[in-house]
Amino acid sequence: MSAQNTTPIADEHLQYDVIYQWGILWVKAADGSLSIVREGDRYKAQVIASTTPFADGIMKVRDTLTTVMQAPDLYPISYKQVSREGKYHQVNEINFVYRNDSTIGDTHITRPGKDYSKQFTIGKEGAVYDMISIFYRLRNLSYATMNVGDVIKTYIFSGRQIETLELEYQGIKAIEIGDTEYQAHYIRFFFYNEDGSKKSDKISAWVSVDDFIPLQLEGKLPIGSMKVRLRDRK
Repeated sequence: MSAQNTTPIADEHLQYDVIYQWGILWVKAADGSLSIVREGDRYKAQVIASTTPFADGIMKVRDTLTTVMQAPDLYPISYKQVSREGKYHQVNEINFVYRNDSTIGDTHITRPGKDYSKQFTIGKEGAVYDMISIFYRLRNLSYATMNVGDVIKTYIFSGRQIETLELEYQGIKAIEIGDTEYQAHYIRFFFYNEDGSKKSDKISAWVSVDDFIPLQLEGKLPIGSMKVRLRDRK
């Protein structure tokens, strides 16, 4: 993770279609957006996801993830995840503290409308990210110096624990989005639990060679699979 491209990130707003596959059927299940703005010596980035009316009948989702990062190194300062999934409603908040080459996460979990509140602190030597800041760090890698098969390992605060994220670089490949063909850095990554057990199947991602915009993510679900595909950018 030390081999980073430190070019400042421009403000951007990206919109995505979330497409679910079940058997031979492909159905748009949700809309998503990824945005970032520079505010003085900080970046504020946000992910918003909401299911379509069709998918609302199966599992209504309204999720918002917000992170504040230092500029230009993208180390997170704070993170907030508001999850509304069916009857489930939870808010995770993390304040990041950097001490003696370690990252400490002061975490507060609440469930609005219920008598539920948990506070705890977890930490690890080295850098630890959240689910948005890690994405911008990965976008900012020095891909020009990477070879096929290179593996990068880093860590993420995930709810009550720290997960390991392992990324494998697969080189440059073409991908068609709509009517446009892009040259993209193709990467695969997956997550592990703290005890080393596997948590996720491999997720594939395509990042444009020209400007490092995420073009598509693809991964398996317990039933079927899912694609997140770029629809529009500003």
